Amino acid sequence: MNNYEITSCSTTDLPIEFYNNENLKFLSFHYFVNGKSNVDDLYQSINAKEFFDIASKENVTTSQVSPEEYIDVWEKILQDGKDIIHISLSSAISGTYNSSCIARDTLTPKYKDRKITVIDSLSASSGYGLLLYIANEKKKEGYDYNKLVDFIEKEKMQIQHLFYSTDLTNFVKGGRISKTEGLIGSMLSICPYMSVSKEGKLAVLGKARGTKKARQEIIECMKKNIKNGVDYDGLIFINHSDTLDELNAMIDLIKENFPKSKFIEYSVCMIGPTIGTHTGRGTVALYYECDERL
Repeated sequence: MNNYEITSCSTTDLPIEFYNNENLKFLSFHYFVNGKSNVDDLYQSINAKEFFDIASKENVTTSQVSPEEYIDVWEKILQDGKDIIHISLSSAISGTYNSSCIARDTLTPKYKDRKITVIDSLSASSGYGLLLYIANEKKKEGYDYNKLVDFIEKEKMQIQHLFYSTDLTNFVKGGRISKTEGLIGSMLSICPYMSVSKEGKLAVLGKARGTKKARQEIIECMKKNIKNGVDYDGLIFINHSDTLDELNAMIDLIKENFPKSKFIEYSVCMIGPTIGTHTGRGTVALYYECDERL
């Protein structure tokens, strides 16, 4: 029996049912509505539509998990005599990786017989979630602690993120797209399609005229690096920020072009409050295993 636990943060954007069914612990980010603190608890306290309604009208900001919050959760695991593998949101997107390292360095001297490994996923949202899902499956297959750490470090570079948005407002607010680009994009129906780079940063891959063209460009990007090409028979995870029509159109296109790909119970979900604060409504993002990130 493997005597360790895998932990992550709420920014995997996987449904709460996944964590409950797999008995996995997550650390919650926080979001603030007009300065009032709320917990990103994977839509247990508020449903997704309500959240995006609020986010479209009010001033919403986010904050990362603190070292103290990591210590509080991890110490209970260590006291149970278990080791920890923590998979973190990309360090290029958030400082929570540094917070988890501080917590590790604080606890290690106190629990000298226990191991805490912090892995920078270089991933976000359900790309981060796909990495967690695969890691948990390997644990259930019987991977020991060191073998799983080595596996995750390799696998994280083979998770591709691709996404586009019908609304650039929040990307402009967050400084990921300039005000000029946002204005021109809205006027001309320009839809940038993006990825998370090998360094774990958001990167614009190209710009399409309209969402139909953006979806087609996403498919072309998939064909460049998806494992086994059109014969890909691995998992597809896909999520969205309250834009069902775009989501369903993207799923149909994926199934048409990659008919052997697999969608499972946790494959299709909503972008969570933390990531959703920065995307706003209208984003569709998909994730799959690749030979090498674009």
